[in-house]
Amino acid sequence: MRWYKDDFYKGLTLRQSVISLITIAVGAVVYLTLTGVLHLPQPLALYLTLPVVFPISAYGFLKIHGMNIAEYLRKRGAVKERSSYAFIPQMLMEEAEYYTEQNGEQLRTGKTKILYLETEDSIRDLNIAEEEMQLT
Repeated sequence: MRWYKDDFYKGLTLRQSVISLITIAVGAVVYLTLTGVLHLPQPLALYLTLPVVFPISAYGFLKIHGMNIAEYLRKRGAVKERSSYAFIPQMLMEEAEYYTEQNGEQLRTGKTKILYLETEDSIRDLNIAEEEMQLT
């Protein structure tokens, strides 16, 4: 069901059938012009015709991520037009002192360094932790 298509002619969709006819017509005109008017050898005329007709047939038949080329290029252009954002965290270092209580007095027992990356979540968590510490 996923790859179901509306068959128009021998398994081709209407779009593919129309593109096939356009490809054949353009190919014939280019080939006949190269051989009849410019008097090029037939193999050379054929080789010069292929780069002309390939993009036309690719437009009708080639699919990238399930999209035809026109849809793919349209969406790719839309993605490129969007502004992109990059978050660069800042490394912060903070010194904290440890205190213990002995006989009702607070004694400083040592220092430690705390290193963390600042993000929106870490700032929010830090603010919540400070508020909780103030409440207790």
